Amino acid sequence: MAETSVTRQEIDWRTARRAEDRQRTDAAILELRTSTVTRNEWTERNRARDQEMSDVNRRVDEVRQDVGSVYGTRDVIIDLKKDIDTLRERIASMRATAPPDL
Repeated sequence: MAETSVTRQEIDWRTARRAEDRQRTDAAILELRTSTVTRNEWTERNRARDQEMSDVNRRVDEVRQDVGSVYGTRDVIIDLKKDIDTLRERIASMRATAPPDL
């Protein structure tokens, strides 16, 4: 008879276990519902972000064209060479006017 019957304790344990499982499932469903958005809202968010990024890219391209036509790589190199020459001249003049070390 023991093999074909279920004790009251086992029934209570299984009932409690099912209640816990149901509670976890309900909590997971609730979290999914609160943390997700509808497809339409998601699409709108992406569309707004994509529009913003295309505006930024357009502005960057405009600045690159404006700056590139006025001040190119060659101009940067020439300016850097002038700065280096100026620094060398300053160092040389400081060495010339510095008192000799004893």
